[in-house]
Amino acid sequence: MVKILNIFFKLLKTVGLFVYYSKWIPKFSDKIKLLVETKYFPLSEEAMSSLKTLRDDSANTTLKVIDKSLPFSIETGALEVAISGILHQNGKFRAVFHSDNAKCFVPKELKQFLYDRGIAITHSTVYNSRGNVQCERYNGAIWNSIKLTLRSRNLPVSQ
Repeated sequence: MVKILNIFFKLLKTVGLFVYYSKWIPKFSDKIKLLVETKYFPLSEEAMSSLKTLRDDSANTTLKVIDKSLPFSIETGALEVAISGILHQNGKFRAVFHSDNAKCFVPKELKQFLYDRGIAITHSTVYNSRGNVQCERYNGAIWNSIKLTLRSRNLPVSQ
């Protein structure tokens, strides 16, 4: 009984590992279904086949390293950690140019200059008045609170 529970918990850990790779494995739900529904050991041939397919698919999801001799541009909304992982190649940090303006505001000449020197380009998004209105409102409320506090203490208000 203990041996069967041990195998069952190992299967759960394996399923958890495959779930991590689920977004990169096509038809993941269909492939994992037999393993999740398994109640008997040893595994059926269909469940073993599903396990091997998932193993092979997860092995094919590895990240390829970008060739350090080729210049490239990154335009992504990924987390800084992911971008950092891409930019650190072979133990060396790749040069990066970041623009707070959207890519449409970076002149072609500058893009070409950076590209020729192997410098990556990152961009933030275009200013969106509808999307930024809440932030602008909070900024106004904070600034008004600061001015009120300064005036109540007879301190000058200056920007």
